Amino acid sequence: MELCLVQMLARNTGPESLKVLLDMIPALGKDKDEWKQRCAADVVSGILFGLKLWDERLIEELWLKLRPIMNDCLDNVTQETIGYWSEAMSIPSVSAIFVCFRFIIKIKSNNFYFCNSNSVTVIQI
Repeated sequence: MELCLVQMLARNTGPESLKVLLDMIPALGKDKDEWKQRCAADVVSGILFGLKLWDERLIEELWLKLRPIMNDCLDNVTQETIGYWSEAMSIPSVSAIFVCFRFIIKIKSNNFYFCNSNSVTVIQI
């Protein structure tokens, strides 16, 4: 799924259109397959990118749904997919989407990633 498509859905139609996508992300993110992980990361990137025009209440409601999904997805990061998730998490800082900074900081502060030549280990605090 393209980042731009999800971004337009999130930006133009709000949270109503994202219910189907939010239901798809856990299944894609829990699978260790590189392309399913990439799809999940692209959907999350698009959602984060499309939040610019949402009000604070809608963003808080989305965080309540997205945070457990993100934690599950990040538990299954592999060496091949860590780049996709890093890119997804960097969208707010690159695009100056300040409403997302708090969410990304919470997610990143709860997870440490250790990479070696064979695997990625996620340690949640």
